[in-house]
Amino acid sequence: YATWFGANPEFIHGIQMIPSTPITEEVRLPKFVEEEWTTIVGKIVGGAVGGWKSILYTNYAIINRGEAFNQLLTAPLDDGLTRTWALYWTATRPNNGTGTLSTTTADPGSSTSSGSPITTGDECKLPLGSPCTSLTSPGDAAAGLGMYYDSRCAQGGVGCNHIKENCRLCAKNPALINNPFLQCPACV
Repeated sequence: YATWFGANPEFIHGIQMIPSTPITEEVRLPKFVEEEWTTIVGKIVGGAVGGWKSILYTNYAIINRGEAFNQLLTAPLDDGLTRTWALYWTATRPNNGTGTLSTTTADPGSSTSSGSPITTGDECKLPLGSPCTSLTSPGDAAAGLGMYYDSRCAQGGVGCNHIKENCRLCAKNPALINNPFLQCPACV
C-alpha cells in the first residue's frame, strides 16, 4: 500500500493523523494510537523524513505527552505545523502514558499518585472541591513536568488550566530543557 506521494510508512500513517485539532482524539482513540505506535510507528519514527516526525509525535502525544513533548522540542516540523501549536497540543493531552486519563486527585491531606505527599507551601494546598489530576506518566516524569493548583490561573498564563481549572503545568527544572513552563513549587 502507498499514498499518491510515496510509499514511506510515515507518509501512509502520518497523512491519516493530520491535522491535530481538538476533535482528533475523538477519531484517533488512545487504544488505536497505542496499537499503531507499538506495531509500526514507534519502529519507524527515528528514520522519518522531514516534518513527518513532528506529525508522528503530535499523534503519539495522545498516549504519552511527556515523551512526545521532549521530541517535539527539536523535531523538524511539518510545513503546516508550528512549534508553538505542537508543544501546546502535546502538553494539553489528558493521558498518563497508558492511553487513559489518570483519575488520581490530590488534596491537602492526600498524596499524589507518585506517593509524594503535598505538605509544604500554600501554593500546593488544593482548596476543597478544586483537585488537580496528578501527572503520573513516565513520559511526564522524564520530561520533568509537574502540576499544581494556582489560583492565578483564573487570569490565564503559561501552563494554566491543564486538565482542570486552575491547575498549572510546571517544569521541575526549567534549566534542564528549554521548555515554556514556570518553575514548579518545591512540593511538586
